[in-house]
Amino acid sequence: MLALPYYREGAQTVDVLVLREGEGPMADIVACHGQGRAALFDVPGLDLHEASGWVKTKERPWLNAVDQLPSPFQAGLTPHGRSAHLQTFLGCPMSCNFCEWGNGHDASGFHSADWLTAELKAFRARGAPSVMSVDAGLNLNAKAFKNLLVAEERVGLFSEVPLLAEVYPSTINDDLFSFLQRSKTEIGIGLQSYEPEVLQLVQRRAK
Repeated sequence: MLALPYYREGAQTVDVLVLREGEGPMADIVACHGQGRAALFDVPGLDLHEASGWVKTKERPWLNAVDQLPSPFQAGLTPHGRSAHLQTFLGCPMSCNFCEWGNGHDASGFHSADWLTAELKAFRARGAPSVMSVDAGLNLNAKAFKNLLVAEERVGLFSEVPLLAEVYPSTINDDLFSFLQRSKTEIGIGLQSYEPEVLQLVQRRAK
């Protein structure tokens, strides 16, 4: 986008672009502090602006071992009594052509049931009054949602505090209904369209 005429001037104010997963690149960018801009060219997964245009650094593999990502709640770094944010998987498994979030990458990582169990326990220990799901959709990644069900069965957090989440109506099943009945979940449903022609145009699948 920053290569288009309307935005080209703004590219001069952008130091670095991270076009895929940001967890690894952000840590590497911080580690480069004080080493000068040239050090950023050795960081995989970046786009840097030069006089000749945008330059891509070495490609960075997709992050699949997401359980290795540190959690500020599990580390005890978050203030007590603050709302928590829950992520069960990375990105979005869809690749609708109107959206920059999805990538259609089938191997996008998701958290294990054990990691999610520890996360929900940490939310309770830090006195989180509510939890907001930051996933593209609570029920979009079947494996991640199954692991969340296992974790909630172990911890029972969402019978105590509300979970705020987006739900995709095209992937609703009995497991989701059962989860909603047992929890204080507040859901949002975003409906773009159910017209087959429109959905085909935007490359968005729906049952």
